[in-house]
Amino acid sequence: MDLSNFAANFETFLKTLPIMAKGWGGVFLVMIVIYIIIAILNKSSAKKASQE
Repeated sequence: MDLSNFAANFETFLKTLPIMAKGWGGVFLVMIVIYIIIAILNKSSAKKASQE
């Protein structure tokens, strides 16, 4: 197993962490927005109980 490039690769990995965090944060945010929209649609289209 060749570990000679491990330090260089690890430095590159640390430099890309903020970009990856923004990407995953965006994915998480979009999932929350979709969940909220679906919840609103479910509440607005739910059948109302008949009042007698």
